[in-house]
Amino acid sequence: MQESQSSGYIENEFRTFSLYTLSDRAIPAIADGLKPSGRRVLYTLVLNNNTKSKTATIAGAAMRYHPHQAPEQAANTLAAFYKNNVPLLTGHGSFGTLLEPLSFGAPRYTSIEMSSFAQDALLVDYDIVPMVPNYDDTTVEPEHFLPLVPLVLLNPSQGMAVGFASKIAPRDLSDIIRAQIAHLKDKPVEDVMPFFKPTDDRAVEKKPGKGKNTKWTFTGEAKLLSKTSVQISKLPYGISHTDLTDRLNAMLENGKIVDYDDKSKDYVNIIVHFARGALSGIKDSALLEELGLVSIFHENMNMLDFDGNTVRNLSFVETVQEFTTWRLQWFIKRYERLLALIQEEIQRYLDIICAIEKNVGSVARKISNKTELIEMLVVYGIVHTEYIAQLPVYRFTEEEKNKVQQKLEEARKKQQEYEELLKSEDKRKQVYVSELTTILKKYG
Repeated sequence: MQESQSSGYIENEFRTFSLYTLSDRAIPAIADGLKPSGRRVLYTLVLNNNTKSKTATIAGAAMRYHPHQAPEQAANTLAAFYKNNVPLLTGHGSFGTLLEPLSFGAPRYTSIEMSSFAQDALLVDYDIVPMVPNYDDTTVEPEHFLPLVPLVLLNPSQGMAVGFASKIAPRDLSDIIRAQIAHLKDKPVEDVMPFFKPTDDRAVEKKPGKGKNTKWTFTGEAKLLSKTSVQISKLPYGISHTDLTDRLNAMLENGKIVDYDDKSKDYVNIIVHFARGALSGIKDSALLEELGLVSIFHENMNMLDFDGNTVRNLSFVETVQEFTTWRLQWFIKRYERLLALIQEEIQRYLDIICAIEKNVGSVARKISNKTELIEMLVVYGIVHTEYIAQLPVYRFTEEEKNKVQQKLEEARKKQQEYEELLKSEDKRKQVYVSELTTILKKYG
């Protein structure tokens, strides 16, 4: 009996830990493409008014939401231009390079701020972002952001959790947005080849893997300079400069090459020297294979569903379709909020006009008690009594009334616009397409 209870306890704790590693550490969310550590770094920057700040300062402040080690690594990853198609952070200082990705500076010497892309695409509807309690219930944090674009497809993402692994190849922003627009216009969404912008590297071949998994082939670039020398100018996605030099050293040891000159600085530039006749009749594909300039990326597109708990394995097309449909629904909440705000604004304008017509300014001069004034405003049918009671008496003039009436007309036009948008999904789709097009023109 005791053994059974112990076994049940272990099983339950293992399940709890499994769910925890999935939702709180390892697997990116389809909603905003982020893991919690990155989301909390971005949120901390939002609370800091996106002021350029020391990486260590932001990482330390994010600990209020992230009860693990300081999320400095997440900040470095989000800011590294050589790791992302479109970085969500702008880094100041050393954040490594394509050839030396680990050469980033100490977080006390580097600074970060949210990139312009993140501000335009990630924070567009920040006012309606759902908030949840943090780990110790002392404050709240975003459950997820509301990006216009499925960021889970944009930048590379890898994670290992208990029972699940996630490995998502990057896609070109232009390809993603065009696919979204196609879906919003009820047109077929076509699959696209992964693309890694830092090396301008697009996959050249697709093969099916297990289930919905996919094997993508990437190739580098090498060209013949002479009968005995080859210039390597680009690495395939997934192969580092160290990987390449390790392979060349091995080829040097076993006599497959004579020597090589590594002239790489910001980008790869390696001249490989072969023995006379070694390159005779060799095909480009065989040469790339020989030099280790072919990589296979095994994509496993596991991601957290919109509920934040369920793991789903989706294709590119399914992700675009489901994300875009889900994101479109948030436009309803956007316009419900804007409608409520404009209705409140309209009521304030009506209250001001009513107060002017009732000659409240003259009456207010004779009343020293604010409570009495508010009671009088209630009798007049004024809704925002506190607001009106605080207005200076010089505002209650015919000239001011004319100004307020103009503002009232403009506000009613906005009210009508919001009401029409709430009634029509087609119009909401048009707005979404317009906003995506703006991002495409600016960043695509």
